[in-house]
Amino acid sequence: MTVINLLTHIPTTLAADPQDSSGFWNWFFGLKKLDITNPDNIIDWQYKLPAYMWILIVIGIGLLVALSYRHMLGRRAGRVSLAVTRSLILLAIAILLARPIVVHPDTEERKDRVRILIDQSKSMTVLDAPSTSEKPTKISRFDQMSRSIIDNRSMWTSLRADAHELEWFGFGERVIEVDPERLTTPIGETTAMDSALRRMARSSDGAPIAAVVVFSDGHSKESIRESTFKLFDPRTRIFVVPLGSAVEPAYIDFAHIDAPPDAFVKDVVPIDVSLNQLGGSEEARRNARIPAGTFIRLVDKTTGKVLDEKPVKSLTDPVRLMHIPTVPGEVKWSVELVFPDSYKQEKKVEPRELAINLDARPLNVLYIDGYPRWEFRYIKNMIIRESTITATTWLASADREFAQEGNARLDRLPQTKDEFKKYDIIILGDIGATYFSSTQLKLIQEHVDENNAGLIWVAGERHTPNSYTGHAFSALLPMNLTGVINRIPPPVKMKPTSSAQALGVLRLRTDTESNAADANWPTGPAGQNLLPDLEWAQAFDKKDLKPATDVLAEDRNTSLPLIMRMQYGGGQVLYIATDETWRWRYARGELFPEQFWMQLFRLAARGRAEKKRGAQNRVNFRLSHKKVRVGQNVSVRLEVLDQKLIRSTLSTVDVEFTRVTDDPPSNIKQDVYRQTISLQSNSKPGLYQQDFIPRVPGKFIARVISPTYQSLSLERELVVESIDDEMTVTYTKFDDLADIADRANGRVLLNQKDFDTQLTPVLREAYTAKNNGADFDTFSEQYVTAFDLDTTNEVQLERNKDLARQAFDAQDDGQTLDEFRTKFADNFGNTLGIGRLANLNQYVDKLTEVTANDVKEPIWNSRLAFFLILLLITGEWIGRKLLGLA
Repeated sequence: MTVINLLTHIPTTLAADPQDSSGFWNWFFGLKKLDITNPDNIIDWQYKLPAYMWILIVIGIGLLVALSYRHMLGRRAGRVSLAVTRSLILLAIAILLARPIVVHPDTEERKDRVRILIDQSKSMTVLDAPSTSEKPTKISRFDQMSRSIIDNRSMWTSLRADAHELEWFGFGERVIEVDPERLTTPIGETTAMDSALRRMARSSDGAPIAAVVVFSDGHSKESIRESTFKLFDPRTRIFVVPLGSAVEPAYIDFAHIDAPPDAFVKDVVPIDVSLNQLGGSEEARRNARIPAGTFIRLVDKTTGKVLDEKPVKSLTDPVRLMHIPTVPGEVKWSVELVFPDSYKQEKKVEPRELAINLDARPLNVLYIDGYPRWEFRYIKNMIIRESTITATTWLASADREFAQEGNARLDRLPQTKDEFKKYDIIILGDIGATYFSSTQLKLIQEHVDENNAGLIWVAGERHTPNSYTGHAFSALLPMNLTGVINRIPPPVKMKPTSSAQALGVLRLRTDTESNAADANWPTGPAGQNLLPDLEWAQAFDKKDLKPATDVLAEDRNTSLPLIMRMQYGGGQVLYIATDETWRWRYARGELFPEQFWMQLFRLAARGRAEKKRGAQNRVNFRLSHKKVRVGQNVSVRLEVLDQKLIRSTLSTVDVEFTRVTDDPPSNIKQDVYRQTISLQSNSKPGLYQQDFIPRVPGKFIARVISPTYQSLSLERELVVESIDDEMTVTYTKFDDLADIADRANGRVLLNQKDFDTQLTPVLREAYTAKNNGADFDTFSEQYVTAFDLDTTNEVQLERNKDLARQAFDAQDDGQTLDEFRTKFADNFGNTLGIGRLANLNQYVDKLTEVTANDVKEPIWNSRLAFFLILLLITGEWIGRKLLGLA
């Protein structure tokens, strides 16, 4: 800039508003953005030099100038003045080379973030969190979390006052922003905690994250990767607030519900229900008890009517519900488990639904007898007049001209498979084996085996069963014939067995108005039999019964069997060892005999109604559970009910479990997706058992693959859930949460009430033990027992023992329990990494960032610098001239 240009700007600047003198000075200093008169501005350097450098520069300039003017002619005062002037010129040049600038300080403060993650998966609905009330009730983990947020409002306010920005997020399968004042009931199916933490590590505006606070029960379908922690700033801390109980709650649930998919109208429909206790410790499961007043209820879903209900006496005793339906078609029933009002289970048991198809068609019965004995006459008349039966009778002793009686006319006995096929039940009275052709007997045997028909034997003094000794057809008899059949000494008093009760038969109501479903065997006040005595019955030793034979009734005096039941192929065989039930008509008419025989007819015909079940009637193939977790034991049981199959004796039966869902991951061996186990023969003929332990989750199909049973297509489905399934493994994963806090320099935080709940019992036990003179080893055993700690979880057990030891060792003589509790609580967080949620603001480091946004303008190239250098150079030049002229 030339001198002329500078001089031309001076008048314009001086002509400015005299009230705004800063205009001239800003022009003079060369400032366009800043105001030189602003007291906040400071002078700084573009190239900063330390103080000692400036001292050296000043000394160097002084020496250089002194040497320059030392030998110059002239007066000393003049030379000194010129030396000072030159020194100022050189110093000014040095200053300008350091480039002085005017700085207006301006800083921006960026608050750090405290991010709160709230678990919103469905496991938060589990009722296992301690209640705030004095009552020993449980609340949901969601309510526990909401309570913790509300109880610590002052702490959240304190965090904001410390310049922390709070951000609230809910997480399940994904992460969303939430309002802590308007939290909704969790509905997420699963939890992806690793993904949620990785999301928390990223800040949209680059602000530092001081802490992450996780409210959760620790369940997650993802494991926390090490790389996740590396995404966070090393100064970031992760705190966890465990929700719920660290011990899996024990609960009672359905184990098995066996119901026929098909049944006849007016027949008893039996439904077998077994219960099991899940969760809790191994000891708790071994000692599980059913609360008094617990019962199982069968409900019609359409009408809401209770069809039957039975009390539950123990977990080991199955309950059989029964109902006699009267309307055909498909019905929807449900089985409900009802506890007494005083018992609150932590996990709700959902009702199990059943769908049963009821058939109202009449039963086709073929009754063949040798001669018109009393039993034949009354049974014949009964089935002919019964509207639910189409009766066909055949009396072998009748003349050819005799018209056989029945609802359906029969000119001759069936001769072909198709002719036999229409009959649901065949009754064989006292008729010899020689009356039938070998083909007819074979067809009857095949009809029972293949078509699930029922066969009823009515014993007789002449032919049944002794005429079948050594005959192939004797395979359909439930006993082995070894010799002469004796007679039970009269009087014979029939008494039903528990097997009859379980099957819903031999339940006789005493009058026409009583409920058939509630009926029982007619007995008097002293237990005497109200039915008339029988005078004749065959005597069979129970040791002669075939393995698949079940006794439904026996003589009260001798305990010899009177009614026997045997499964043969798909059908059932009943043997009635007397032909004198007609005596029960005395003074009662048809009331008792009709109930007795109709129930046995419908029992024999159940195989026809349940034909869709196929081999299930012949072999009871069962898994102890339909749904389990990985690693949980499953008992596999195969009971052969069919006498035909029992004859094929095997020492073992092979069962193959095949996983049918998803492709196997590459990191899992294929053999865990297809496992074969061998069921071992039990002491009872036809009973095989073994355990199976699934190693991977998924849906498995269990198939019996031994050649003898392979054609029956015996299959069962088993659902194996992951150990991390949130509603299966319901206890809080305290150790997983504590591990997250440990790896991120955080703590496990408990709300004050939860803190007291966890701490107080331990301190009380330790205080009492030490003051009673116990050593720690003794106390440790008592402590583990008193709190029912799971000894299989070594990490949790050691954590609890560590707490107990510190509580035991921390006591001083003469301390009261309250003094000891207060002292120990103060050190509690420092020892085990556990602290109070209310103290969170004390644990969080302040990571607020201050960013400098100073405005800078140079003055080394300003008009001031130009005039200063020009003035000094001119002064020295004029001084030298004057000194030379003097």
